[in-house]
Amino acid sequence: MSEAAAVSDRPPLSILHTCWEGHPSGQTRVILDLARGQNRGGHQVRVACPTGSPLEAMVRSAGITPAPLFFERPAEAGAMIARIAREMRADLVNAHSSRDRKAVLWARARRRLEAAVVFTRHVRTLTFPLRLWWQSRGVDRIIAVSGDVARRLKARGAPSGKIVVVPNGLPPGFLDGMPDETAIQIARARIAPLPGAPVIGVVSRRKAQEVLLKAARHIQRPLNFAFIGIAPEVALTKLGEATPQHRITFVPFVEDPRPYYACLAISALPSKQEGLSIAQLESMALGLPFVGSRYAGIRTWSRTAWTACWWSTATRAPGRGRSSGCWTSRAWRSAWARQRGPKCSSRTRSSGPWRGRRRCTGKRSRCGAGVRNP
Repeated sequence: MSEAAAVSDRPPLSILHTCWEGHPSGQTRVILDLARGQNRGGHQVRVACPTGSPLEAMVRSAGITPAPLFFERPAEAGAMIARIAREMRADLVNAHSSRDRKAVLWARARRRLEAAVVFTRHVRTLTFPLRLWWQSRGVDRIIAVSGDVARRLKARGAPSGKIVVVPNGLPPGFLDGMPDETAIQIARARIAPLPGAPVIGVVSRRKAQEVLLKAARHIQRPLNFAFIGIAPEVALTKLGEATPQHRITFVPFVEDPRPYYACLAISALPSKQEGLSIAQLESMALGLPFVGSRYAGIRTWSRTAWTACWWSTATRAPGRGRSSGCWTSRAWRSAWARQRGPKCSSRTRSSGPWRGRRRCTGKRSRCGAGVRNP
């Protein structure tokens, strides 16, 4: 019996996912995991994405049929999406990014697309309210990956009756077959050029990594900063050169980041656009202390999840809102604790490669949650 039959007796569907952002990101991983699960559930699934993109390669390796898509103008892309949907007799078209949403609306407005249309919003919308209201008229459902994304959509004019919150998640096998010691040592050699210094990592595409490096100027203790998911960048390299006591490494996108997570003392995510971050969920699942911007979907889960602390990217007050409070001297941690800010949660995991972490004191503490025991 298929997985689909275990939860529903409805016949399988023909589903087309569209995404013009073929570069590696949390969004492409969500699409891939979703398509893989639907395919295992007995549905016919295709993913329309740019030809030659990393997403197309990942879709092929997962055993799912990709559909070549070129995004020049909405009319051309809309005609291609309509043709693909017609050829596969699609029951549902799920558009995941801005350009394909425009293309799908173009096709539906001209009655070239008979399938039901769903828009999945992965981040806080910046769409102008009147345009968002007009776009919402042409879809059957809007999926928001977190309550924060849903509230933002409603506040900007999207009809609440069409919005459904379906939180992001991790595939069931994420914690199966954990990396061996050899893979971890290889990862450590790439991201820890300072032996013995803690590693603070950002597992994400380009977000606001510069916030972390600017905060590092106030830390005297040597640290390794690992940006996993982006190639070397001149602006970030120059910021790193201003703090010679630290070391910065760049690791392009990796399909399995777990060996790198095993090397981290803290998983950080400076960002103001997250709907529900995959890196945050992965850090929580692995029991890693997580530090994120007090913004958007990050704070929604950090209130009850296994998290170290937050920092605010909106304030410029000296000593306030910096992420450096977790890895400095006792005097700095005391100063950090005196700052007014959000509380830490007190749940951490202490097993596997992440064994030996102290519990956060909880309540109103903002000190070094998740610091390794000496």
